[in-house]
Amino acid sequence: MKNPMRNMLKSSKKQLNHPQNHSRRCMNNAPHIPAMLVEVIHALQVKENQTYVDATFGFGGHSKEIMKKGGKVIGFDHDRTVIEQNTVTFEKEISAGKLTLIHDSFEHLADHLQEKVAGILFDFGVNSQQIDDASRGFSFQHEGPLDMRMDDRLSVKAQDLIAALGRKELANLFFHYAQESFGRKIADAIVDARKLSPITTTRQLTEIIHNALERDRVRGIDSATKVFMALRIAVNDELRTIERTLPTSLDCLAEGGHIVTIAFHEGEDRIVKNVMKDWEIEKRGFNVFKKPLTPTNQEMYKNPRARSAKLRAFVKNQYKGRI
Repeated sequence: MKNPMRNMLKSSKKQLNHPQNHSRRCMNNAPHIPAMLVEVIHALQVKENQTYVDATFGFGGHSKEIMKKGGKVIGFDHDRTVIEQNTVTFEKEISAGKLTLIHDSFEHLADHLQEKVAGILFDFGVNSQQIDDASRGFSFQHEGPLDMRMDDRLSVKAQDLIAALGRKELANLFFHYAQESFGRKIADAIVDARKLSPITTTRQLTEIIHNALERDRVRGIDSATKVFMALRIAVNDELRTIERTLPTSLDCLAEGGHIVTIAFHEGEDRIVKNVMKDWEIEKRGFNVFKKPLTPTNQEMYKNPRARSAKLRAFVKNQYKGRI
């Protein structure tokens, strides 16, 4: 699809090279449960004194286990608040040289690595504490500003897209990023509502969505969930960032190293599947699993947010095909 937000997002990306002063946000203290932790550690094949990249550090659940196994971690996150909080939380590990935290998107991973690493983990999407922090605007269940930026150095917020995009552009965004079948109807309602007053809060947008679909709502995923997800993906340019970064990430990996991905969105998993397929065709290594792993019933019961997770893994080697 043509990306209707391209110019706005390009402008937003440029802001990354010009850090500004920011007010500190209040973080939710609810614990973040790392998805498929056992499967991740098994797939990475963690070895003592080897270095691993956690490309989406979040609150360090996966990295903590890697360090317990004797591995060293370089953690990337473009969320300033995450880096600030974890600099305190993991102070001992940082001082001991077990952990290095880098405030940057994994898009620039190769720029920061001085040598090849034993493994790279990509855990795509948004983490639980970001969702639960009302000030971030990621969830329709919490009232807050329509922000949705994972990196507050980005200039374009969700409310900017809601204000600027036309009916067709909004409908396309909701359909292509979230498969929302009522996207056109929701887009019409948004355009009509913003003529009366600016749409700047999560509650406003949620009410517009629910009112627009009052007669059409069916059981299943709430359309507000899909619309909010589509906006988040667009604001943070998530899919195109994966498309740009994943193909070159193999060059950062040592021979015999493992790349592990966790995708929560069909678009994310499709990109990963195609990239790993290309790597196999090029005889650069092999897929560890024939099909992606999914959470156990027990994990989904304990951590419902992990229910859509799909884990894939790839091993880099110098041989011509599978070993």
